[in-house]
This record gives sequence, C-alpha cells and structure tokens, in this order.
Amino acid sequence: IRVELQDERLSTVEARAGLFERGGYRALNKGSVDSQSAAIILQDWFENHY
Repeated sequence: IRVELQDERLSTVEARAGLFERGGYRALNKGSVDSQSAAIILQDWFENHY
C-alpha cells in the first residue's frame, strides 16, 4: 500500500468559515467541522494529483 502525505494546515479554519457562513454558530459542532475538514483535505489531494 502506497502512503502519501497531504498538507492539512488551515483546513479546520476553512471548514469553520464555510460552516459559519451557511449556518452560523449552530453549524460549528465538532463532527461537522471534522467532516468538512476531511472533505477539504481530500479535495485538495485530488486537485494536486489529477
């Protein structure tokens, strides 16, 4: 299995900003922030590799 590293700096900041825009403070629960951060990291990886 090949392992690759992906820079995840600022993914949480970006996730929080996007969630806050869409739902205010109510949207900023840990699960939502973590899920959105993971999606941002994956999207960045795809953009850098494909």
